[in-house]
Amino acid sequence: DLARCYYQNEMCEEAISILEKLSPDEEQEYEYSNLFGRVLYRADAYDRACPQLKRWLELIRLTPEDDDEEHKKRRSREFRACHILSGCCHEMGDREQAMEYVEQAIRVADNQEDMVSAMQYKAYMLFTYEEYEKCIDGCDQVIEKNDRYFPAYLQRQEAAYKLKKGQQVVDDYYNAINIYNGYYKPYLLAAQTFFYHDQYEDAKGVLDR
Repeated sequence: DLARCYYQNEMCEEAISILEKLSPDEEQEYEYSNLFGRVLYRADAYDRACPQLKRWLELIRLTPEDDDEEHKKRRSREFRACHILSGCCHEMGDREQAMEYVEQAIRVADNQEDMVSAMQYKAYMLFTYEEYEKCIDGCDQVIEKNDRYFPAYLQRQEAAYKLKKGQQVVDDYYNAINIYNGYYKPYLLAAQTFFYHDQYEDAKGVLDR
């Protein structure tokens, strides 16, 4: 309980110092692996976090499918465990595992908000792997689910910029600022695209805006 309080107050080192001294019994193992995995992940200790997170996911999946409220609560965390594991593997450079876990997160999501969140993270990872066409496809799928999802337009615009798809960059500039006009990136990419196509007045208009 004290370690959890430290974690909630973003005091990860203090939480870790407690948790690494504990030897949980069978009854405590679920809460222990859950908390310790997330604390280590928050502390960027990904190589240490991964085994704890994998054990947490394993225990979730071993939970009986019955009407017990605690069991229902545990099973509902499968999405979260998969999503965090995807991020952990990505940070460690394990592309295959990262993509596998994010696909699992998408499959087990029990509401559209969670599903879209995982789909967007998949698109982000594809961008970091320089698979820009696949990133755009992923963003398209997100937008099909929610056409007001601002991050998908940002990510698609950035991938289009990398591919020198000028019209897509400009289209997503308008798509993005029509949802939220207070973030600089859509303007910057649109202005650069206009500039590189010698459309200086258009570039200036975007920068002024």
